[in-house]
This record gives sequence, C-alpha cells and structure tokens, in this order.
Amino acid sequence: EDAHGNEGYVLCNYNAHKDTGAQTITIKFDSNITEVVIYRGGVAETVSVSNKTLTVSLATGEGVIILPSKLG
Repeated sequence: EDAHGNEGYVLCNYNAHKDTGAQTITIKFDSNITEVVIYRGGVAETVSVSNKTLTVSLATGEGVIILPSKLG
C-alpha cells in the first residue's frame, strides 16, 4: 500500500534459468477491481479484470508491477 492506502503488487518468476517454461499466476481481488495497470519491461498496459480475477503469465526471470486502477 502507498500512503493513501492504494494497493500494488510485484510478481516475479524466479525459477532457475534452465526452466524455460512460463508460470501462470492468478490473483483474486477482495474489492471490485475492473482494471489494472501492468508494468512489464518498463511499459504500462491497462488490462480488464473479470470477476475480481486476474491471470498473468511470467517467463523465467520476468517480473511485473500491478496497480489496480478502477473500482466497479
């Protein structure tokens, strides 16, 4: 949380580099989030959230920052 109580998440796939497969992570939000901003490789992308659930796929060594942006 930031100083205003806004949530944010950092996800990373820290598997060994010999493991080349992507990992899929599912986040279930408690609140009625309708969109998030995902920062991947320094680029922001707005993604819709359906039924309070977001699924993200990460390659080995990849990380993202997820910031919920809108409440339903």
